[in-house]
Amino acid sequence: MPSDDRESHLPAWPVQPGTPAGQPVAYRARPIPHPFFDDLDAATPRTFIVETLIAINVAVVLAMVYAGRGFIMPDARATIAWGFDVCPVTTGGQWWRLLTSAFVHFGIFHIGLNMWALYAVGKFTERLFGNWFFLLIYLFTAVFSGITSIWWEHRAVAAGASGAIFAIAGALIAYLVFQRAAFPHGAVAKRFQRLLVGRAV
Repeated sequence: MPSDDRESHLPAWPVQPGTPAGQPVAYRARPIPHPFFDDLDAATPRTFIVETLIAINVAVVLAMVYAGRGFIMPDARATIAWGFDVCPVTTGGQWWRLLTSAFVHFGIFHIGLNMWALYAVGKFTERLFGNWFFLLIYLFTAVFSGITSIWWEHRAVAAGASGAIFAIAGALIAYLVFQRAAFPHGAVAKRFQRLLVGRAV
């Protein structure tokens, strides 16, 4: 069963029923069915887009390291050939960089934080929106983020999945706000807490 917030709204249930009175009893949560989670399980029983995106990003970084582009902080100019978003090059006809720049990163720390955030925010969001619509949101906002980068700073070398990840977080927040009534009591507040902690880190 995919992880969600249902365990936070469950009553205690003794692990060993029949324990003599006066002795300590271990407790665990006992699932309570809720229509929201039943519908979620039926609509999107599992995620695979988030895992696939993470695998692609990690594979690209490993390929860059193998090619000698640096493990901690690769030189920006030396990595342009890998699909980084650079205004003069992108607007010069290589528009595909608007998308490829979302799959390349500046070293292990950059990709580590981004992939952790994508996993933390993306798993539940993919289940809410469905696998393929989630992918559409991710790719569209990745391109839009690339456009924003070259518009904001013409000389910068832009890369990373941060723009798409922030958009996924925004989509999750919008869903939590406008579909609050569909969630079990207290689930929205807990999800917001997890989201804020995840993005703060």
